[in-house]
Amino acid sequence: MVKRSVFALAFGASVLVGGLAHGDGTSLVGVVTRVEGHRLELRTERQEILSLTLGSQTTYRKWLLAKPWQQGLLTDLRSVRVGRRVHVELAPGAPQAAHTVWVVTGRPGLD
Repeated sequence: MVKRSVFALAFGASVLVGGLAHGDGTSLVGVVTRVEGHRLELRTERQEILSLTLGSQTTYRKWLLAKPWQQGLLTDLRSVRVGRRVHVELAPGAPQAAHTVWVVTGRPGLD
């Protein structure tokens, strides 16, 4: 029963991460193409290149898709590297500012 639940959760997360391209206007999903200082450049599934601002209020979290589930979810800007898939929640009222950056972790081919 637990294995089935874990599989369902992992499958749902992978479909969500792989399926979102531009989000609903409050979030973006794509691959990091450049990280410089306080700027993050992202290529979406639609092949759009978007530039976002990273600030002191930006939080970084791991989006765990495989074991070990017990590891902490907090991370920092060092884990955001070129080629990494991320899900970015935009700051309210600031469409070009990242509020939370979720870094996909634990999925072969996306790490």
